[in-house]
Amino acid sequence: QQAVISRIYYLIYNHSINPSFTIAAKIPYIFDPSVREIFLSLLCGSRLVIFSDEVNKNTDKLIEYIITSNINLVIFVPSHLYIILTHIKGLP
Repeated sequence: QQAVISRIYYLIYNHSINPSFTIAAKIPYIFDPSVREIFLSLLCGSRLVIFSDEVNKNTDKLIEYIITSNINLVIFVPSHLYIILTHIKGLP
């Protein structure tokens, strides 16, 4: 419990997260790690965008959705971040 709270406050203060942010909940809300994104947005008063499974599973749609929704914060595990960055590098 305390670890989650500490992580949320770390993100708020070290990344200056405020109500103007749009935060993406990449992890489905039924999994414990989603608590971070949900409560982060609630504590900051920022907008929360929850990705659908369709968007989450398609790299092109995911990147497009992040851009068109003006998302400021998405938390990726390193392996998924690598896939996203590799994909972006391959785009024209």
